[in-house]
Amino acid sequence: MPYLRVMEDAATDYKLLYERTLAAHKKSLELISEKDQQIQTLNFELDKYKRYIFGKKNEI
Repeated sequence: MPYLRVMEDAATDYKLLYERTLAAHKKSLELISEKDQQIQTLNFELDKYKRYIFGKKNEI
């Protein structure tokens, strides 16, 4: 029964693939969250330096 043996070797473990995909997705969401936090921090600093350079809007 070599055919069955080939089929067993070719069988895909969908649960394992799902778990790996889920873990990769979770990791990517964590990275996105970290990048979003960095962007917010940099935008805050940029706004602060704009106020230092150009002054406040109500000073015009």
